[in-house]
Amino acid sequence: MAAPTIVSGQTGPHVVVVGGGFGGATAAKYIRLWSGGSINVTLVESKASHVSCIMSNLVLNERLRTNNLKFSYDALANRYGVQVLKNRVKKIDGKNATVTLDREQTLSYDRLIVATGIDFDKIPG
Repeated sequence: MAAPTIVSGQTGPHVVVVGGGFGGATAAKYIRLWSGGSINVTLVESKASHVSCIMSNLVLNERLRTNNLKFSYDALANRYGVQVLKNRVKKIDGKNATVTLDREQTLSYDRLIVATGIDFDKIPG
């Protein structure tokens, strides 16, 4: 196994956002936008695009097709300057302010946002 690599060389504060759903993508966009580009933002998301469950009713009533519910991260990267990494988080080390990804890449951060979405607990019966 190769030793982890630490991504560095950035100037200014660095925010890592884990999760590219509505919450994570919105946080990444506005941190970058409202800082005037002075805060480096990295979004870590395992999927190539976000599929909106919120708008799924529009598919049921035939106003949209399922493909219309997919949102890529291209605008975040190209328009707002968010670095988008298609990867999964393996470990968060709050003491050392690092996030280790599946491919043994390690990101250092000044602030971390974990926006991995919700999950439903099964109710007995």
